Amino acid sequence: MDGYGRLLGRTIKTANMLYEAMAKAEPFQAQNGRTYKFVPLVKPDLNIVDYVLKEVGNPGLEAMNKLNQAIYDECSYVSGDLMKKDFITSKTVFSPAEYGNTPLDFVRKCGLGDAEWEKTPSVLVLRSTIMTPYLADEAEFAAYFNRLVEIMKKVITKVGG
Repeated sequence: MDGYGRLLGRTIKTANMLYEAMAKAEPFQAQNGRTYKFVPLVKPDLNIVDYVLKEVGNPGLEAMNKLNQAIYDECSYVSGDLMKKDFITSKTVFSPAEYGNTPLDFVRKCGLGDAEWEKTPSVLVLRSTIMTPYLADEAEFAAYFNRLVEIMKKVITKVGG
């Protein structure tokens, strides 16, 4: 495979690497002293990874949504010039109007109870699109993921997570 197909293939490979790294990552402590973990939605079939960051031990869906909204606000155009950001993300919200109760499976994967979904029937997920083929190299990817964790520690502390 060559050309655009090769480029796309490498970005899909990297998206899968990101999913696996998030799924297997140990929880990390942010600069605020609290512990967080990545929870990826599903194994990607394209170059897009949806996920949340969740505070370990916090059983609230509303709190998780607020944290991820704040991360999005800090890591998107909302807070200023994208060229000055260490990390850029987008988001989407899964709610019953579009998805019925299907997001409940992900809410459970996050360690939250059904009552949380009934109380706060939507889940905001961050979305990362892999655009570079170079992260498919395992050493490059490992450095990238370590940097991502460090950036998230700083962002979470800055937004008051």
